[in-house]
Amino acid sequence: MGITDIGSVLKRFDDTVDEADFTVKDYGIQFITTDGRLRTMRARKNVKSPKQKLETPNEKGKVMYNLKRAGNMLLHDLEIDEPRHVKVSTICFFSDHNQTAWQRVFH
Repeated sequence: MGITDIGSVLKRFDDTVDEADFTVKDYGIQFITTDGRLRTMRARKNVKSPKQKLETPNEKGKVMYNLKRAGNMLLHDLEIDEPRHVKVSTICFFSDHNQTAWQRVFH
């Protein structure tokens, strides 16, 4: 098991497409959930939120949510085929695209 830093993990998630065969890259992460469990997820980045197209009748009532300011990352969970918010500070392990080995993540 190797060791990597969270900055390298976030940079790897920004690499979304394999230019050789134009397939979407997916990565493995293990993180601590809000109820304290260690969860494993196979995910990819650059997902649009399903709530993005909601219309509000009044602009004053519209609240903007900033993922980066909240410390979250929007990922697409490939097992359940739905978008999920993951708090970046809870990521413990990372598996690169087409790899089975896990790397410990330090912050």
